[in-house]
Amino acid sequence: MSHLKLTKWVRDGTVNVIFVYGTARSGSTITEIIFSSLADLAIHEPFTGLLQNQATHSGVAKLQIDEEIYAAGCALIEKQICQILEHKKHATVIIKEVSSFFEDGMWDKWCQIPEKFLFTIRDPHSQYFSRLSQISDMIDPDSAPHRFARVLSDAAVTESVDLSTIRPFWTGTIVSQNQHAWLSLHRHHKQLRAMIQGTQKRMAIIDATLMRKNHKYAIRQIIAQLGLPQNDEDGLGENLQLQVQNKLFDIRDPNRLSVRQARRSKQISPLLPEDTVCIADLPPDSSHHIQQIIPLYLDMLYAPEQIATPSLAQLDDVVTQGTKWKLENLHPFVAYAIACYHLYQEAGLDRSASLFSQRILDGHIATPTGADAIVNSICFRESFACVDRYWHDRIGLARTNSFRHVQDSLEIVRISVGE
Repeated sequence: MSHLKLTKWVRDGTVNVIFVYGTARSGSTITEIIFSSLADLAIHEPFTGLLQNQATHSGVAKLQIDEEIYAAGCALIEKQICQILEHKKHATVIIKEVSSFFEDGMWDKWCQIPEKFLFTIRDPHSQYFSRLSQISDMIDPDSAPHRFARVLSDAAVTESVDLSTIRPFWTGTIVSQNQHAWLSLHRHHKQLRAMIQGTQKRMAIIDATLMRKNHKYAIRQIIAQLGLPQNDEDGLGENLQLQVQNKLFDIRDPNRLSVRQARRSKQISPLLPEDTVCIADLPPDSSHHIQQIIPLYLDMLYAPEQIATPSLAQLDDVVTQGTKWKLENLHPFVAYAIACYHLYQEAGLDRSASLFSQRILDGHIATPTGADAIVNSICFRESFACVDRYWHDRIGLARTNSFRHVQDSLEIVRISVGE
């Protein structure tokens, strides 16, 4: 059985498996491409690829994720590794998969194989809008002009589409599927943390927004956390097209819409003001969905395995892929979430963090649609309130008087966001 063969190879040191895992549109493909330079081969979504090909070739309208698909995926991975071992005594392989695939029982089996796990997360506003854009393009691939405005205008229709009409192996709507993917990722992170304690396995989490803000710093942090080879760290984020051609194996059409942009990227794209998405721009179902997954995102953003959380000084830094923008100008929600982390993680005694979070609330965000800039505390009111509630629940504001400063700070925040 291929699962047992892969497990044996890893245990005896013949194979080193680095596993990249995230929801759709979380930067996992770009991350896979970046770190493929450190591997002999990167295998892109082997399980989902088999599922998609089987559905396409057989015309099956609905497939269950079961042991048969898992066994076939392991066999595909084994075959690719065997080809490497024909020429080398040791193989390093990156495998990337999306969290919508693994059910809990299958995840427990798969966790026995990789030695290094790299979870990718992304701000729920950007991640969901990117997914919304992707589905919108699949529905109407010829409507590229005025992309942002078009996706917003079609959002109410797109969010209600039965996804099985687009891909036979998908089920539900974009909202229900994305909810399932986030819940799985969040749960599997917790399960993995418990499982690898006392072992040689390592885990890291990287936020796609922080990767794009300063990818060289993020890459160095990932390498250190996972114990990867430290060769040419600064060059890993460059010339991505060449890495795709040389290293990436995918059993599906390599030019399909869902990965075309990542495969054509020459380097990690910088953050831009027009990347920002507000809940207020989206229809009610999408808005409610984002508010539901924000706590899951914050749990993983604040997890100890998240290795590129900037300090306040770094958060105030203008280093963003050579542009003049600070993170608060580009992604106020992410900046606010990190400022609150520094404000509350030590009983809320950091006055500079309180002032920093207030500055974000008072700032303005340029709108992608070309309208006048909107005050952050209005545009992100519901989102900021989600962060406040998260910390209210986490630190128990009513426990002791030592949190009086935190209570005062939260009251300032609530007044500012109009709660």
